[in-house]
Amino acid sequence: LRNTSIPGTLSFATKVDLSTGYNPTSVAISDLDGDGKPDLAVANAGTYYISVLKNTGPTGTIAFASRVNYSTGNLQPQSLSVGDIDQDGKPDIVVAVRNSSQDSVSIFKNISSNGVIALGNKIDLVNNKGGNTLIVGDIDGDHKLDILVNNQTANKLSVFRNSGSAGTIGFDSRSDFSTGNYPKGLSTADLNGDGKVDVVVGSYTSNNLSVFSNTSSIGNVSFNVNVDIVSGTFTQGLSIGDFDSDGKPDLAFSNSNSNTLTILRRRTSEKIFLVDSSQVNNTTAIGLCSVTNSDWANACSNLQTAIDAAQDGDQIWVAKGTYFPSQDKSGDKNPADIKMKTFALKSGVELYGGFIGTETLLSQRSASSNETSLSGGINTNGMTINVYNVVYIFNVDSSAILDGFSIKNGNASVNYPGGGIFFYSSYITINNCVIAYNSSLGAGGGIFCLNSAPKIINSSIYNNSSLNGGGIANNNSTPSLINCTFVKNSATNLGGGIYNESS
Repeated sequence: LRNTSIPGTLSFATKVDLSTGYNPTSVAISDLDGDGKPDLAVANAGTYYISVLKNTGPTGTIAFASRVNYSTGNLQPQSLSVGDIDQDGKPDIVVAVRNSSQDSVSIFKNISSNGVIALGNKIDLVNNKGGNTLIVGDIDGDHKLDILVNNQTANKLSVFRNSGSAGTIGFDSRSDFSTGNYPKGLSTADLNGDGKVDVVVGSYTSNNLSVFSNTSSIGNVSFNVNVDIVSGTFTQGLSIGDFDSDGKPDLAFSNSNSNTLTILRRRTSEKIFLVDSSQVNNTTAIGLCSVTNSDWANACSNLQTAIDAAQDGDQIWVAKGTYFPSQDKSGDKNPADIKMKTFALKSGVELYGGFIGTETLLSQRSASSNETSLSGGINTNGMTINVYNVVYIFNVDSSAILDGFSIKNGNASVNYPGGGIFFYSSYITINNCVIAYNSSLGAGGGIFCLNSAPKIINSSIYNNSSLNGGGIANNNSTPSLINCTFVKNSATNLGGGIYNESS
């Protein structure tokens, strides 16, 4: 479609159709032969070749030469991208290819010259299963283009780090990162302003977007645990751009089941609230609490006060120490039953423990060295009373994070299960936490999930007890437990470690 727009008015000329191979699924645009005109590369998923179409049109006219096909062997091309892989000034073509028993990434080196398009023999890399979307980008900051592939069968994002030199193509073996089910959409941008390219993956059947915050260094590819954002149904296409001109990248994605396009606007006013139990003078008024990542001297001492003040997209950094719930889930600071006090979390807010109280970067904290404890043992009139639920998570979506805390000393009743954490209709991510020394007269000494699907990662659940499900009890729930340890949990009835009912 030739763009005939004028300022303020969109318009396109009548479409021009070009012949490709069977079932074209991916197209990339780049000046392959150095003549100043953008050419086309096409992946034909119903064939065993990609097609290249040379741009022959003069200014104001769209015209292309007949396609030239390049074989992908016995593998069918699914997706392709174009970029200067070997830093020789010519854009190469990278393709995700597969058949029923083999998956590869094929790289076609650009050997074009003098306005004539030519590609060298392909170089193949071993990929994971089900590669369907491929892009290139510099992930580790070494100014070389790495390769990223969504693999729908393996439910993995695979990254191939570029280890080549000028004029030579070379890649490390792939690194795999878990995604949602059937990943399809794939895009990159610096989402958090740290100068590193982050990755967003759209999962077709999980109905979410997974955001991978880039923590890579030169020569090493790594990401923080992905944060999942609820998307539409059957997400496919995904793109990133600054739609509202506020200087921050927004997300756009298509929902094939509902025939809709969704845009997620990146908030511009994210705050970082600092909380430190040693700051005894800053107990109530949020105006006294620092909302920068440097003024720890004016940190809150009351964690729930910061949670209540935080909005979607905000972070709360919590210094080492022990914190006690100060109100019930409705905000009553003096409930009739003091055991109803709890830490009530909310959607869109990220809580991080493990700070000393001097840090200016999230990466400087150490949860293992600086224990940050959420305790249900409230001291009242010289007596310790244990609350029903140390942490209460009701209708909280996957944008919330609880990371780097010890959750202890909850004592749930039959009517209020989940001594450590109670989940109801929630999808939060729990990472790098310890849930220990909690109990319940009913279900879920450490954790109780009802109609929920939280993601619990790199966490330890130990020395919890209950009637059913000493460590965790699930009712109509599907939690994801990734690299978690269960030790010395007990139940007087069923499921010392884990108890599932309709789950």
